[in-house]
Amino acid sequence: MRLFTKTNRFIRFLLCASVILLCVANTSALSIPKAESCANDFAGVLSSKTKTHIQKTSDALYKKCKIPVVVATIKSLEGEDISNYAIEMARKWQIAQKDSKKGILILLAVEDREIRIEVSDGLEGVLNDAKAGRIIRQFGTPLKENDYNLGIMQIFDAIVAEVEEPGSVVQDEDTFSKEDLITAFFVILILALSFIATSKSKRNRFWGTSYNTGGSWGGFGSSSSSGGSSFGSGGSFGGGSSFSGGGASSKF
Repeated sequence: MRLFTKTNRFIRFLLCASVILLCVANTSALSIPKAESCANDFAGVLSSKTKTHIQKTSDALYKKCKIPVVVATIKSLEGEDISNYAIEMARKWQIAQKDSKKGILILLAVEDREIRIEVSDGLEGVLNDAKAGRIIRQFGTPLKENDYNLGIMQIFDAIVAEVEEPGSVVQDEDTFSKEDLITAFFVILILALSFIATSKSKRNRFWGTSYNTGGSWGGFGSSSSSGGSSFGSGGSFGGGSSFSGGGASSKF
């Protein structure tokens, strides 16, 4: 009986502690302002010309493709992770349509000097993480000179063009980086040396068993297969929501 009472007290203590922690987390989290339009300049860094261009272009794109592209600027993230904040903003604003799950948010944090392109689940095939990153690197260079209007305009226009005609602005890269090539070289070298050593060892055995090489190739095949599966399991989208973390971020 005493054990049961102590257990109940402990459970109540855990529940109370959990509620307190949740309240603290909610009060410390950065609040998300209410959306005003497709061009939400909460940091006050965009000109009326830029906001008008974003609004008109986004409206035209939505009429054509039913895909909203929304821009938001804030002064500071106040320690929040830009990816998490962008996801919460996109979800709260319900940018992606329920039927198609398509929508894009461009978030600029001025004082943190960071930008994020948040892409919904339904646009993964059109604007994947790699493409989003290259758009930032290629068209966001004016942000480094504090030219927020030109930087945002170029990124926004590049995204709109890519959505209208996939592959027109950036294409998927099938090439390997220098680090990838060096790693691949050493892996192949190790496999080759291992194969040579195994072959020499088998030639020294009795001739009746020297042809039993199936185990060696089977091991090589399973290693290659497991390596391939690891690439397939690293998806960016967790499912269950229109925004699950797809896109790219960058400091400038």
